[in-house]
Amino acid sequence: MTQDNIKLNLSKGTEVLIKAAGIAAAVVSIGAAYFFFLSYIYKPKIEVISVDYGIGKATIKILGIFPRIIQLEGDTVYQVTGDWGIKIGTTLVADTGNPKYDKIELIRKSMVVEYLKK
Repeated sequence: MTQDNIKLNLSKGTEVLIKAAGIAAAVVSIGAAYFFFLSYIYKPKIEVISVDYGIGKATIKILGIFPRIIQLEGDTVYQVTGDWGIKIGTTLVADTGNPKYDKIELIRKSMVVEYLKK
């Protein structure tokens, strides 16, 4: 039995379409790799500059390619990137039943990962 060589003749439009599909697949795979990095490998580097637990204010420096300084106030959560965030943590005072600010927390998916400053 003989084997015939088959050669495909593609039109110019089909070639462009195949190249565009290849570029789109490359962009999607780069995006998926970046999402995987943010979700499972990356952990932000945070530096606490100053804290006033009495009024619930903190000045935080987020280190990275573009360092930035932010102000935290009250029970707000500042999203750093991906699933990561920073907030001022509270403890419920037994005598009064009111919350008291007493720590800076690094959180991921609303769960405390690390206490940055107590």
